[in-house]
Amino acid sequence: MKYLKYILFIVGVFLLFFGEAISVYGAYLKILGLIVFMFSVYLISSGLTSKEKKSDTDNLRF
Repeated sequence: MKYLKYILFIVGVFLLFFGEAISVYGAYLKILGLIVFMFSVYLISSGLTSKEKKSDTDNLRF
């Protein structure tokens, strides 16, 4: 599954840039490439963790 995300990313970028050059249905391939690209970016970014936020109580001094 890890590599599938990156393969989808590469396929989406390829369709975005070379969609019109490889077929007469270039506009449809660009739309498909954009959808695949955005979905793969979503999958990749959902797997990343965010930084831990320090709670406000950690900074209190007594």
